[in-house]
Amino acid sequence: MTSHAVDELVVLQPSGNFIEGATCDELEHELSLLARQGRRVIVDLSRARVLTAHCLGLLARAQQLASANGGGVALCGADGPQRWLLDVTHLAGALPLFGSEGEAVAHLNAGRAVA
Repeated sequence: MTSHAVDELVVLQPSGNFIEGATCDELEHELSLLARQGRRVIVDLSRARVLTAHCLGLLARAQQLASANGGGVALCGADGPQRWLLDVTHLAGALPLFGSEGEAVAHLNAGRAVA
């Protein structure tokens, strides 16, 4: 997983298959840490191939924790099957989903300006 900063946001870019194990654990650790700090985080799914229910759950928990601490989580770069999975699990409504990193940055920055 790689990460970089854009403005005051953190962009996490996981890659590979996100089934339970080390890859999900790394994402969960990073997201939990940033969410507890109230950071604004974008998870770029463009290099992630497989997402499991476990990974979807940790994304939802991170959004709840970040929101409770004044931050937020947004997703970008999801492909067709990932978007479908987010839709059928109703997480697309709970986790803002954007086609590009730039759109996600604009959304999270706009939310910060209102707060």
